[in-house]
Amino acid sequence: MFQAARRFTLIPALLLCLGAFAAPAEAQPRPPRPQPEAPEAEYDRLFMVGLQALTARNLKVGERVFKRCIKLFPDRAVSYYNLACAYALQGKTSEAVAQIRISFEKGFQDVSHLERDMDLEKIRRAPAFRKAMSDFKEQILQEFDRPLTYLPDKGKKAPILVVIHDQGGKPTSDLMELQEAFPSFAIVMPLGKLDQARNVHVWDGRAEFVITHGLRRFLREEAKRVDANRLFVIGEGAAGRIALQVSAQNPELVTGGVLVAGPGLEVAASDTDLSGLRAYLVVNEQDRREVIGGILARNALAEADCPTVLERYRLPKPFTKDRAVMLRGLSWLQGNQTSLPGSKGSREF
Repeated sequence: MFQAARRFTLIPALLLCLGAFAAPAEAQPRPPRPQPEAPEAEYDRLFMVGLQALTARNLKVGERVFKRCIKLFPDRAVSYYNLACAYALQGKTSEAVAQIRISFEKGFQDVSHLERDMDLEKIRRAPAFRKAMSDFKEQILQEFDRPLTYLPDKGKKAPILVVIHDQGGKPTSDLMELQEAFPSFAIVMPLGKLDQARNVHVWDGRAEFVITHGLRRFLREEAKRVDANRLFVIGEGAAGRIALQVSAQNPELVTGGVLVAGPGLEVAASDTDLSGLRAYLVVNEQDRREVIGGILARNALAEADCPTVLERYRLPKPFTKDRAVMLRGLSWLQGNQTSLPGSKGSREF
């Protein structure tokens, strides 16, 4: 064994000697160092990981991930909110409420969502959570005016139109036109936040709470003059999605149905219980994305066995540009025999 060993040790030495006369070997490039992930990309990736962790109830993972999201972008309110959900699901009430308050300060002020989010169910009755909700609502209502209203002359209880103005709307002039067109209806026009620089009203994530709060107050105050069993919600443009969301989430209020037009209807019709809703949807047939959104919304309503019409119209803002569309939709919602559009001008799916 010793000899065999000596024989094999001589071969490498010989090769080394011969290598001295050979051409020098080319240097091999080093593999590139992995580049650090951009903060935005890292945030997006971690955010999805966090959502998946909450869904799977891997709560410690979700907690850790959303803390990292906050560290990356401290001003993004939704990260604090999702961290609050991770705490709430673990029954950590004080930690959850603290994060909810921070998320509200950072801009997540959709208190209607807070009130129905099942991730917060464990802490919903806690005094700290109820106090936070009371504080949030009080602060929001200080920033919004009461709805504009119109009541017809005394007589029978009037059916109610709740008309949600579009972004940048001028509701005072809109109300005057509507009361001329629908003199037998009580009209409620909730007001978005006033943009004083432009003197227009706009909606944000607080829309559902502001609209439903104002509407409930109106129904209490005018109970003897209005018929709460015939209440219809109308909205077009960006307000179409808001109107459908309000109607889907508050079926006890929207007893007559909803008449909406515009983009994003599929968003309002997703992940919610639509049962019991009656809906007339209108989309701009020139806008493919709007048409697809309308089809998806109609399908969701149909799956919930909701009476639904989806109409394609040739122009955006059909209720403003063609009062006949609003009259037709409202007639159908009231259960009247209505001639739905054919091939001229607009058509029904």
